[in-house]
Amino acid sequence: SERSVVRGKLMHNRALAHFNLFSYEACVVDCQAAVSIVTNYTKAWFLRAKALLHLSVQENRAVLLQTATNSIPVDFSQGQILKWHQFTDCIVQSIESSTPMGTKLGAGGKGLLAD
Repeated sequence: SERSVVRGKLMHNRALAHFNLFSYEACVVDCQAAVSIVTNYTKAWFLRAKALLHLSVQENRAVLLQTATNSIPVDFSQGQILKWHQFTDCIVQSIESSTPMGTKLGAGGKGLLAD
């Protein structure tokens, strides 16, 4: 319903605020709440993955990437799947070059997630 979509967006907005304040654990919790309300909410899935990656050490990023990839909803549109692949390519490049995640993905929650 429309009310659920609004609730999901509100949870994502709060998660983004947590992310911008470097409160990655709280961000993950709010993103999880958002995607439990609206399962194909792309921005919440991406932000959750970014926050998890910020919480992880370099060696665990590949495992987190695989876990995140296995958990995306089956009802993602073709455009959402393309964005997901672009996002994962950035993560792989970061893993290979040891570049801090905020540098490639944008600490402000933009970049690949911008509409």
